[in-house]
Amino acid sequence: MAYSKEEERFFALLVQAIDVTADVNLLYALSIAIQDSVRAIEGLPEHDHSPEVIWQLDDECDQIENLLGLSFVVCQLYLTNIVSHCRHLHDFHERESGNRQLAGHNGEKKELMQRCCIPIAGTSYTAITAIDAFANYFKHRDEWDYNWNSLKANALATATIVQSFGASSGSTGSLRQGYRRMLGDDFQQVLRFGDILRDWAKALKAEYRQELSNLSTS
Repeated sequence: MAYSKEEERFFALLVQAIDVTADVNLLYALSIAIQDSVRAIEGLPEHDHSPEVIWQLDDECDQIENLLGLSFVVCQLYLTNIVSHCRHLHDFHERESGNRQLAGHNGEKKELMQRCCIPIAGTSYTAITAIDAFANYFKHRDEWDYNWNSLKANALATATIVQSFGASSGSTGSLRQGYRRMLGDDFQQVLRFGDILRDWAKALKAEYRQELSNLSTS
């Protein structure tokens, strides 16, 4: 089905909206806070195993863990916005043609998160899927049973993903472990998540623009 010129313009406007346009001030602030905790750990006496030092070390590690969790949630907000714009494209195309498929998929969140991004080594999941899963883990982990095998539906799906990145029930460092698998040991570099999201959005946008070109010439 070929689009009319008016439909082409509207489709192009919807494609243009697929972007990480929000500023990254929140991620920047979180990176600074993580940096403060890393410096505090580095400033601890190396061979001092007194209760006070151990308590401070544990406290700063917990702080980093929570700040990483917040970073994942911030990224999930951007991610969800991108998915929403993509769905608008599929909704529009379905109204006009009766067919929801564009670029070989229906615009569902799980499909979109696995597109335009290579899986992280040793897993079947992209960084985008992992970001979303670790955000959900951070938000809902206190609601989960200790035995993750007993989880159901969305919780089980989330647990399956985060486990493939090294998370485990009862661990106090699952978010740090997930971050390591994605970006390495420098926890201060959470701004790199913004780059991952922007590259993903840019690649999705290119796919839809190609689809518009195909529709215009069909």
